[in-house]
Amino acid sequence: MINNPSAIDDIADAEQIRVLFYASNRMVHAPLNKVLDLVKSDIQHDLLSALAEYKEATDKRIETMQKLIDELQSYLTHNKTTN
Repeated sequence: MINNPSAIDDIADAEQIRVLFYASNRMVHAPLNKVLDLVKSDIQHDLLSALAEYKEATDKRIETMQKLIDELQSYLTHNKTTN
């Protein structure tokens, strides 16, 4: 057990802050800033992938809408010339 706990803010060197993980019946430790970098990288990748999918879907919707607008304009122009 820790006898003298202190706040993270009290630690001057961020490299000294480590976290402990337990997996597969083993304990490992890693620098907190490295763990946060990995998490941030994963989140950025996920967000960029989602944004790319959203952009592609939006582009397809815009293309469909543009085709419908063009068809409507053509229809209206055709009706003006026949009337």
